[in-house]
Amino acid sequence: HLTAGGISFANATWAQEPALASAESLYVTIDIPALFDSAVWLPELRLADCSVNLQKNDNGQANWELAGAGDEQPAEPDSDWTFRMDELDIDRCRLSLDGPKREKPLLVEIDKARLDRGENMRVTGEIDGRLDQETLAVKGWMDPPRAFSEGGPLAMNLDISAGDVILDLSGSFTDAARLAGADLDSRFSGP
Repeated sequence: HLTAGGISFANATWAQEPALASAESLYVTIDIPALFDSAVWLPELRLADCSVNLQKNDNGQANWELAGAGDEQPAEPDSDWTFRMDELDIDRCRLSLDGPKREKPLLVEIDKARLDRGENMRVTGEIDGRLDQETLAVKGWMDPPRAFSEGGPLAMNLDISAGDVILDLSGSFTDAARLAGADLDSRFSGP
């Protein structure tokens, strides 16, 4: 178990906010034996009172990029490492996204988020908060969410509401990374 508080990552010198990311409370459980099998396994991760401030400047530089804009990025090496997280709990977290093309920053405030990965790789969860001051609620499941990055089939059942907009979505993709083979049922309502 690792517990830390008062964590802060400095922002780019040109960014508006002093911290790129911060958290008043972090609790993480790491399965050490899994590291010997080239796997990062976090049975539990809890964050509280956190903030993430993502911003691009007029030159196209993003504050989350370590290299400057225009620098060549080295090719990512192939890796046999895997990542797994079983439980994620977030309380009172704020995400801001800003840039020259945005009239005003996009603000996502999470009051509570709970995600749990079951034995069968299905992730179920609930998120409550606000999206640009409008009520935000997400509830449902995805199986397996990693299909968005790795490809392959994905099944889901999600209920999403943001202010007066409601989207209920269920079904599957044969390849989620390419959004191919969609077999979806949806219900949308709102202004």
